[in-house]
Formats: sequence, C-alpha cells, structure tokens
Amino acid sequence: MFRMGLLRARTWVWTLLVFSTLGAGIYFRTQIERHTQQITLQTAGSQPTRSGGTLMIAGGGELPDRVQRQFVELAGGKAAKLVVIPGVYVDDSFVKIYFDEWNNCGPASVHVLNASSPEEANDPAFAAPLEEATGVWLGGGQQTWLTSCYRGTRIEHKIRAVLERNGIVGGTSAGAAVMSEVMITGGRKKPSIGTGFGLLSGVIIDQHFIKRNRFSRLRQVVEANPKLVGIGIDESAALIVSLASRRVRVVGDSYIVVCLPEQIGKHYRVEVDFYNPGDEFQLSEPGKPELMLASSSIVEDWLDE
Repeated sequence: MFRMGLLRARTWVWTLLVFSTLGAGIYFRTQIERHTQQITLQTAGSQPTRSGGTLMIAGGGELPDRVQRQFVELAGGKAAKLVVIPGVYVDDSFVKIYFDEWNNCGPASVHVLNASSPEEANDPAFAAPLEEATGVWLGGGQQTWLTSCYRGTRIEHKIRAVLERNGIVGGTSAGAAVMSEVMITGGRKKPSIGTGFGLLSGVIIDQHFIKRNRFSRLRQVVEANPKLVGIGIDESAALIVSLASRRVRVVGDSYIVVCLPEQIGKHYRVEVDFYNPGDEFQLSEPGKPELMLASSSIVEDWLDE
C-alpha cells in the first residue's frame, strides 16, 4: 500500500511538473510573440518614407533592356516624362538616336537636352522640359564635359528639383561618375580628381569597373578620402538607390564592388566586397563609411513605399 501511494504521489508530481512546464512555455512564447510584434511595428514605423527621389547609377557598356525599362517604370511608366542629357555635345543624328532609344520604352514624352555651353544651360527656355520631368538620364561621354557645361547652372538646379519631387535621375559611364561629389575624372595608376554633382553623398563612384580593371585607382581615391565609401560598378550593372532611406539594390548582368576604408593605426587599408545582381544593402549616413546588409523583410517592395 505504501509503495502504491508513493507511485501515485510521484505520478501527480510529474503531471503537475509537465503541465506547469507547458503552461510556462505557452506563457513565455506568447510574451515573446507579443514583444516581437511590438518591435516589428516599431521598426516598420521608423522606416523613412520614400521621399527625396531615386537614383539609377549604371556602369557603362550595354545597358540591359529590362534595366532601361525599369528606369522608365520608376519614372512613371506610360506617364513618364523623360529628359535625356548626352554626356558630350552631339550632332542632330545622335540626338535622334537618343530620342528613339528612350521613346521605344513607351514613356509619355522624351526631350533631349544638348547644350553647347553653360550659357545655353542657363537659358530658362532651354531648361523648360525639366519643369515637369519625372525622370532624367545622363548619358555616357566625358564627366568633365558634363560638369563644365552643367554644374552650377539652371539645368543642375532643375535636376535636383526632379529628385525633390520624388522623381528619378539615372546615368551611365560619365553620367554615373558625376553622381558623387568627389569625382574620378581619369587616370589608372594615378587617378585624377574633380568635382561632380554630388547627388549621392558619402560615396565615390567609378564605372566600367571590372571590365577596365579600375580596382587600383578606386582604392587610391578611397584611401585619400577615408570618410567615403567607394563603389565600382561594372559594365551592364547598375545600382538603384532610394535617397531617403539610402537603401541600394544591384540590378543588371554583372557585379559591383564596394571599397570600405578601415583604419589601421595611423593608416587606412581598403576592404573589398562583391555584390551580385539582386543583392541589397544599406548605405550608412555620410561620413560613416560602412554598410549594413538589409534583411529581406526590410527591403521587400521598398521601391513601392
């Protein structure tokens, strides 16, 4: 009898322990889920809204058709009003080529602005198509020509206004180089530096990067400007950058290379990372050269914000 009573007591004790453990587990799981939901809501609420526009920065070479059409979609699709600015002064036959290339993507309108001088770029009538533009594309050519002709003019001011009203500005090759303020103008063993439009702060842009083996020159520029992140974009690749959130997506058919300065004592060395099409990351605020990988829950549909 004593043994039977002991067994029953043990059974009751184990039953109580099991149910207590299950109850505690359910309680803590509920609390964790509630806490996680609160964190998710707070994080979602703290995400910046999409304002300040979008950049598409391409590395030169042949721009994939789907990337070109994505630019038009981001500019408004069939309602897009595009302004195309060649990277050099071109004759009328090339103006028609630029027009046809972008008009084939189906926007509402395309204007090609082909200034021959800063004086023409300052003409209100010449700059008028930018008043209602939803997208601006800066073509390849010579970045020093783009800046000498347009920097500080009415055209540059109107380009910035497109971004301020949540439009998109894109560029390829020379049109990509002018996106950063510290602008690489040429050179290979010893890079030459100028001043770009500075549409994307905190970075240095280089283009044709892998195709033309420009690792050394970007590394040197980053070492000389250790508060900036170097971004090398290969041909047929592009970045889509939300200026409000500084979130970046890689698109196209090739890679980009990010050069991050790291201080070692009194000197800096450059760490190199490769990013594939489809990869996404977060640029830090200007002056803090670091990247934060963005989780899929953060970057999902960010262009639709």
